[in-house]
Amino acid sequence: MRIRPKKLTADQLSGFKNDIFGFKTFAEQLTDLVQNAEHPSTIVLDGGWGTGKSVFIQQWIALAQEKNTVIYFDAFAVDYQDDAFLAIAENIAAEMPEAKDGKKQDFIAKTIPLAKRFLPIAAKAAVKIATAGLVSTDAVGGAIADAGGEASDAVSQAIQDRLTSAASRKSEVDEFRESLKALAEEKEGPLIIVIDELDRCNPTFALSVLERIKHFYDAEGVCFLLVTNLLHMANAVEGQYGNKINGAEYMQKFYDYTLMLPPGNNSVGRVQNSKKYLHFLLHQFEIEWQAQNEFRPTIEVMIVTHDLSLRDLEKIISKLSVGLLNNTFGSYDQGDTVACLLTLYVKDRVKYLSLVFGQNDAILDFFKFENWNSIRQTPLFSERVKARLEFSLLKSHDNIPLEIQQHLPPGPPDNTVPEFREQRMRILTL
Repeated sequence: MRIRPKKLTADQLSGFKNDIFGFKTFAEQLTDLVQNAEHPSTIVLDGGWGTGKSVFIQQWIALAQEKNTVIYFDAFAVDYQDDAFLAIAENIAAEMPEAKDGKKQDFIAKTIPLAKRFLPIAAKAAVKIATAGLVSTDAVGGAIADAGGEASDAVSQAIQDRLTSAASRKSEVDEFRESLKALAEEKEGPLIIVIDELDRCNPTFALSVLERIKHFYDAEGVCFLLVTNLLHMANAVEGQYGNKINGAEYMQKFYDYTLMLPPGNNSVGRVQNSKKYLHFLLHQFEIEWQAQNEFRPTIEVMIVTHDLSLRDLEKIISKLSVGLLNNTFGSYDQGDTVACLLTLYVKDRVKYLSLVFGQNDAILDFFKFENWNSIRQTPLFSERVKARLEFSLLKSHDNIPLEIQQHLPPGPPDNTVPEFREQRMRILTL
């Protein structure tokens, strides 16, 4: 039993062999843009959460590596670090193939003085080492501010040293960029550094990534490709600096060009992609055909009515997979009711919890049944699903209204749908 989709293998990623959404043409256009743009440059691949950006970029990297050196940096995996400069440098050093004439070692050597000068790591490490970890590094700034005498003189000397060594610092930045440029010259195309999962990082680290790229990594022959959600990043800026800052405008200083993962703002295209992904997931999770036929039609309608993202679908099918294994849902002919429940569970957990504990008021409004027949175009489809759900919500199965009865499967009412409260609780605990 699977609880998440299988990871695509290197062979499946290569050449868009698993091109579920037909992105290969877009991938080739992106490759042409990266190859022909003047560098240094920073390009943003924009897309909402759960739209397939990370899967696409892994496939694109396999395509781009045919002509370029591509470094992949998962920002979310290292956002616990103090500063992004060294995190990016570490990733380049780890993934960059060995270069001619010791260029990689030169890059590492040129990284060290910058790390010492500009990062808080060295100062914090020194405090922790000197005090055996007993002094909090966050308290150091306050202690210095309150200190007098020798401590104050030491701070003054440090400031003077910093001012007099400004030229040296600039030289170190230039040398660092030259070493990065030398790495980029190893292949005819640009050195491509893909920054993924930026919109999942804590805001401080995410903004640090952008600032370090702009101030230190802006080297000739290097292209940064940021895979992110610009709207979320703009909100992070405003959260960090206050809402008097226009987050979208602030973000523009960090990139040269932006493009959106197809189908972009086309809702029809998004729906088509989501339906394709639903079929893919049902196969990946090895859901048997009979179950697929019972659950899929309702989930396909929910894709339209509730704008289910690819990540939403993964959560729904994961729950479905576990529930089928445990026989949580009873017979397959309750598929439409269960699909409604799972969608509610994923999209509105507060309403779902209210339903679990017996508060059914206006719960049917969530499902937007008034739009179903135009989407599914199957006679009485919405009436049947709504009736089964209403039946499940009844506190008593005595005197069932005729408009509900006529849409229920044949058989004794008490056996038609499993006791609903128990079923809801079982879904909650999956």
